[in-house]
Amino acid sequence: MFMFLEYGGVILMDRVVALVREGGRTKILLSDNSAAESGFTPRALRARNSGFSGGQDVKKSLEGGWKEKH
Repeated sequence: MFMFLEYGGVILMDRVVALVREGGRTKILLSDNSAAESGFTPRALRARNSGFSGGQDVKKSLEGGWKEKH
C-alpha cells in the first residue's frame, strides 16, 4: 500500500513506523530513521489513502508508462 501526500510525494506504507501530530503538522516517521511531513491529520491521511492497494496505475506511473492523450 502507498500513502499519498499533498505535495505529490508517495510513501510505501511498509516503511511507516508512526504518525505523530505536532504543531499543526503530521510527522511521518519511517523505518530508516528519516521523516516526512504532511499538513493532513493522521485521520485524514488514513481516509485519503484507505482502500488503495497500489494496483496497476501506480506501477505504470512509476515505470513511466503514462502517455498523455492529445
